[in-house]
Amino acid sequence: MMNNAGKGKLDFRRLFFLFLLPAAILAACSKNQENKSALSENVVAIVNQEYIYKEDFESGLEQFLSKYKISKASPAKEGAREPKNIVLEQLIQNKLFDQEIKRLSITVSIKELEDELRQIAGEYTKEELTKRLKEKNLSLQKWKDEVRRNLLIKKLIDREVIQKINVDEKDMNNYYEANRGAFSLPKRAEVYHIIVPDESEARDINKELLSGADFNEMAQKHSLGFEAAAGGKMGIFSPGQLPEEFDNVIFKLGAGQHSDVIKTPYGYHLFKVTKIIEPKKMDFEEARKDIRKNLIKDKEKDAYPRWVYNLKANSKIVINDEYLKKIQEK
Repeated sequence: MMNNAGKGKLDFRRLFFLFLLPAAILAACSKNQENKSALSENVVAIVNQEYIYKEDFESGLEQFLSKYKISKASPAKEGAREPKNIVLEQLIQNKLFDQEIKRLSITVSIKELEDELRQIAGEYTKEELTKRLKEKNLSLQKWKDEVRRNLLIKKLIDREVIQKINVDEKDMNNYYEANRGAFSLPKRAEVYHIIVPDESEARDINKELLSGADFNEMAQKHSLGFEAAAGGKMGIFSPGQLPEEFDNVIFKLGAGQHSDVIKTPYGYHLFKVTKIIEPKKMDFEEARKDIRKNLIKDKEKDAYPRWVYNLKANSKIVINDEYLKKIQEK
């Protein structure tokens, strides 16, 4: 089933927009190994006259080793890339991305950031999200900064890679004919949400709703969810995109109906369904957007690393090889 409606469950891996490139890409830096005398003791690399400092490199290396539970005393697997090289490549790539974002004057609006935060946060309250982030040693503000930077990178890749991938009509028709049976839209519901930390408050809100209070106004006034400012609007979902305890309630509601209070570890919830969209098969025109997206995704597997390779190859990158040799990881 191919379905582009709504969003998926919250996945904290989305909080960290990490690109780990093939080892061959580091070769793009080799021709730029000159002027090493410009490297001071606290500099690991210079990327187009911008420094990558030892402090940032060592912090990144520690995080990498911790994240993948790699001990400095553990022997490296045969053929495996060394963590120090992976981390350095990532830092160089990040620096190049930042330089391109600045050169192309790419920006993220407040609305774009707020929409992305709401989508990622999903069913969590601000308090619960803060707690989860704290477990990962992230403050709420640092998480927002990470999300903003990820959006900037997505925009950069969209502009420099995605939009330059050509997909012709013949390719799209052939793809549709080969996968005709896969293109369908399941039953979907447009969902609004209120979440509060206290059961008695949730019960009081429910009584007001039953007495005719406006759900959107109640969400703006009482809800702790990121979608509160939008009147509680979460989006359009199909079964399986939200936690099972929510699905079991939402997809039993008719258009215009709201749920009773639902308790979860995150708080007390009320849902309203404003629209039900029945399942249907998709014709070519309806499937066009998904077909194009799938074909672009296939071509991106080659286009993205080629773009990054060229970005590095056309940059002046100087690496402090002597410092890297001294790092003891075994």
